[in-house]
Amino acid sequence: MVSVQAVADYILASVDVSKGDSITNLKLQKLVYYAQAWHLVSLGEPLFAEDIQAWAHGPAVYPLWKRFSDCGWHAIPTDEVVDRALIGSIPPASAQVIDSVLEAYSHLSAVELEDLTHAEDPWLVTRQGLQPDESSNRVIEHALMTEFYVNAQ
Repeated sequence: MVSVQAVADYILASVDVSKGDSITNLKLQKLVYYAQAWHLVSLGEPLFAEDIQAWAHGPAVYPLWKRFSDCGWHAIPTDEVVDRALIGSIPPASAQVIDSVLEAYSHLSAVELEDLTHAEDPWLVTRQGLQPDESSNRVIEHALMTEFYVNAQ
């Protein structure tokens, strides 16, 4: 297992700023969520240990959100924050899973990814009984993610 920060830096390093691409904290959170889900299904174990919570705007990892909270809704300055040493801690099989997630989802906007997660059982079931905009720190369980995404294939 690696840290969620390593996964985030791996994703941030894939953003091609020279072509005008950017990524917000909201979009990063969703890509990290899908990386965890796909890793659970593909390799049978978590990619990172940090909990994913069912926030009003979709799945989120608090320490990761905190790291980039100063960016608000703006693009993360990827060239200033990526730690290459953290990226190097990711095993090749895990990197392949993250690459697959990026291939499948990185073309979607943050709002499209938010809408997608809002339509899927792990987030829906975890937020059951809450108002749409109600704060929550409920954890999206690995078993729920695994069950849903295995069946979604």
